[in-house]
Amino acid sequence: MSDDDELKNPIPPYKVLRLTLNSISMSLYYGNIFMVKSDIIVNPANDLMEHTGGLALKISEAAGPKLSDACQKWILSNGVIPPGKVAITPSFNLSHLYRGIIHTAGPKGKSGSIPSESDQDILISAVFECLIAANKESMESISLPAISTGVFGYNPEFAAKNHVKAFILYAGQYRVYYPEGSLNEVNLVISKRDILDEFIKEICTKNNVFDVLDYSGLPEEVGFKALYSYCESCERPYTLNWFELSSKCCLKVCDFCIHDNQFNMCPICPTQVNFKLKVPKDRFICRSCENIMPRSRICSCLR
Repeated sequence: MSDDDELKNPIPPYKVLRLTLNSISMSLYYGNIFMVKSDIIVNPANDLMEHTGGLALKISEAAGPKLSDACQKWILSNGVIPPGKVAITPSFNLSHLYRGIIHTAGPKGKSGSIPSESDQDILISAVFECLIAANKESMESISLPAISTGVFGYNPEFAAKNHVKAFILYAGQYRVYYPEGSLNEVNLVISKRDILDEFIKEICTKNNVFDVLDYSGLPEEVGFKALYSYCESCERPYTLNWFELSSKCCLKVCDFCIHDNQFNMCPICPTQVNFKLKVPKDRFICRSCENIMPRSRICSCLR
């Protein structure tokens, strides 16, 4: 598999929610971190920056051998990355996506057990130091995964608590004292659904902390929202058999009417639906027999 194929994860990034605190935003994405545009990316490395598995390995393979060389030189000059601290390197073959890579060493978990207070402090520090480092490097945006929840096996519930607390410390305290900073956009990208659910839960329980919290919803929630809406033309509610999963459009138009103008964007895929056949606005096309009927009537084949 090539580097380009590795970056094209079958799960595209889907923004689940966005919040702001002191004009600094954090967006929670579900999907592939490489497809979320940011100035810099966080690599969840080990203390020796060896990149032996998980996302660290994917970043290393995509960035090329020069990244491993740079990491080894950093270790020779500075020693191992202390727990909760960071190292910064160029992005090499990923320079078309990022201006740099922040490497951080988070704590290791134990089969989903409750982490110790010291381990929680390490994870909070790791996330916080990533944000500080990006800010000091004059970055405006950063993409980071759920640190330590991959091969390190850190408890997802406490990972969510620790990441959110680190963001609050950065946006609610650090940037209050240093308002001239540049980092105003934090993109938290998670590819595993069970971990994502914990982050959603933690953020929503702290909704009173944030200035704004916009919850867009999970893909299936957006689909159900569309399902329970109404056709703008005939005002009939959509039903399940009006939906289909396809490469063109997820949403079928109403069984009883087809617009002669452009339909709205599909709320699921989203795709602009166009119809070649021109139909007067006071008429509709029956999807079953394709007869053109007045809007005030229901085709006999549907009765």
